[in-house]
Amino acid sequence: MARIRSGVLGTPTGKIGKTVYRRLNKKTVASGLSENRKKSNSEAVIQNENLFAQVTKLCNFVNKSTIIKNVWKFSKLPGTYTNLKLFKHNYNSIRSWDVSSDFHILPDNLQYFNEDILLCKDKLEIRFYVDYAVTVYKKQTGDFLPPYAFLSLIYAKDPVSPKSKIKKVSQFLSEIQTGFQIIPKQKSSFTFASQDDSFSYIDDFNTVIVFPAIVSLNETKKTYEWAENGGFYVKGSKPEISLYNPPPVPPASNKESFIKFD
Repeated sequence: MARIRSGVLGTPTGKIGKTVYRRLNKKTVASGLSENRKKSNSEAVIQNENLFAQVTKLCNFVNKSTIIKNVWKFSKLPGTYTNLKLFKHNYNSIRSWDVSSDFHILPDNLQYFNEDILLCKDKLEIRFYVDYAVTVYKKQTGDFLPPYAFLSLIYAKDPVSPKSKIKKVSQFLSEIQTGFQIIPKQKSSFTFASQDDSFSYIDDFNTVIVFPAIVSLNETKKTYEWAENGGFYVKGSKPEISLYNPPPVPPASNKESFIKFD
C-alpha cells in the first residue's frame, strides 16, 4: 500500500488499471486490486448490493448541500465524512425498508411535526410545527431563531410505466429566510420558490416521499439548531413487509468446551 501526496493536479481517486486510490484518515492511499475476489451470483446478494449502491448515491447527492454538511459536522457523530455519517445513521432503516419515511437527512435534534405537505407539479408547501423545549448538543442555546434554512428532499420511485428508463428522481431544495418567525408548538407553513412544472415528474411515479427539515443558522457562533422527523408520503406508503430477514437464532447448546495454550 502506498501513500499519495497532493500535486499540481490534485490527488487521484477511484480505480486506475489494477490500482485503487481511496481516502483513509484524510490521506490518499493506493493499493493493488485483488484478482481473487469472487462475486456472488446469489439473487439476494445482488439485490442487496444494488440497494446499498443506490442509497449511497442518494447520500452523496444530499451531501452536496453545504448546510447539510455543516449540521452533520456540528453533531460530531462518529465518522470522518458527512455522507458516510448520513449512510450509517440510516443503515438499519435502509436495510429494512429501502428509502422510506424512516430515512433521515439530518441527525436527531428538535422535534418537527408535519401537519400536511402540499405537492403538485408547480408547488411545494410544508405545514408544520416545531417543539424545541429540549436541546441535544452542548453548544446549542435552545433558541430556534431566524435566519432559517428550509430544506426538502423529494424522492420519487416506482415508475407508473414499467418501460420508463427513469427509475428514480431525487430533488433537493434549500431556501434561507431571515424575516420568517417560528413560534414553538404553533402551526406554520412555508412555500418553496419554484417555477411552473418544477415537480411535474411526480405524476410519473407511484411513490413520492418528501423529507422536510428546518435549520436555525447562527453563522457568527457557528452553531445550529434544527428540526427534522424523516419523510412523509405524498404518494404511496411504507412497505408492509421488511426487506431484511435476520438469520435464525442458533439452537441453545448444553455443552461447552474451552482450551488455551500459553
